[in-house]
Amino acid sequence: MKNIVALHDVKDTGKLNTLITSMANGWNGRKILAVDCGDHLQALTGSHRIAAANELDIEIPVMVIDIDELCDNEDMTIDEIMTNLDYFYTLLVDYNVEASELLLKDL
Repeated sequence: MKNIVALHDVKDTGKLNTLITSMANGWNGRKILAVDCGDHLQALTGSHRIAAANELDIEIPVMVIDIDELCDNEDMTIDEIMTNLDYFYTLLVDYNVEASELLLKDL
């Protein structure tokens, strides 16, 4: 599996510690939503879950979205879309309902 890069650093160590405890026997939570960037996966959700899984050295379940397909008819870059999450969510609903539900749970 490719390296998964978190969207941001851990912001809440209490949340991280709770996740580490809950994942002691394996993954416990939603899949991570990510974009394939070639040499790595860029996570769009789950920065704390990724950090906990890495700490425990457990496999991370990931749903990879094809950003080229998602943005095919858009005259915007992924960075521009990600700064407007409402718009990104609207695109994602049309692309993949399960992926949009994963994003919505993390907003």
